[in-house]
Amino acid sequence: MAIWRFEESGVDYGQLLSGTYSVPVVLLSVLIACVAGFTALTVADRINNVNNLKMRYLWLSLGATTMGLGIWAMHFTGMLAFSMGMPINYSIPITILSVVPAILGSAVALHLLSAPYVNWRRNQICALSLATCIGAMHFIGMEAMLMPSLLKYDPFYFILSILIAHVLASIALYIKFVNYSSTSLLKKYQDYISAIVMGCSVS
Repeated sequence: MAIWRFEESGVDYGQLLSGTYSVPVVLLSVLIACVAGFTALTVADRINNVNNLKMRYLWLSLGATTMGLGIWAMHFTGMLAFSMGMPINYSIPITILSVVPAILGSAVALHLLSAPYVNWRRNQICALSLATCIGAMHFIGMEAMLMPSLLKYDPFYFILSILIAHVLASIALYIKFVNYSSTSLLKKYQDYISAIVMGCSVS
């Protein structure tokens, strides 16, 4: 029984297409994700320091939009780096729709991160929210592709991609919110390290 775009064993889908990547554009896409992660985590700090409810919601909206757009921009910049030697177009409505789960998931995560203390349970819920929104954005974004070929997914790698996003997001949040010694080098660079790991989670 066929389920969405998952491959079925024993089915011949024809010739497997191969593609190439532009490494500089791939690196640019990862940089975009890292900058978005740094901005979102900085906004999480700002939310914690604001007592006015309206200002908290304003910062939450700005942070979620920034992170969501960063996830979205990373995906489509990465797609521009990929070439299969055939024309590929994108459905504009689906492309726009794909940013919605990224923004909503980022909003949930930032809301949870605005607590005075981020424990293990809250960390995991935030990481799950981010992994879900990253995955939803990416796979909805893939649905926007218009091309003369068939798109199929290996279920193992599909699940693995979400799991990796979750684990890396969890590590990024741990690095961001753990209390290091004031003399530790990690204390000085923890925001940057956390943003890099978060960018890798998105990528």
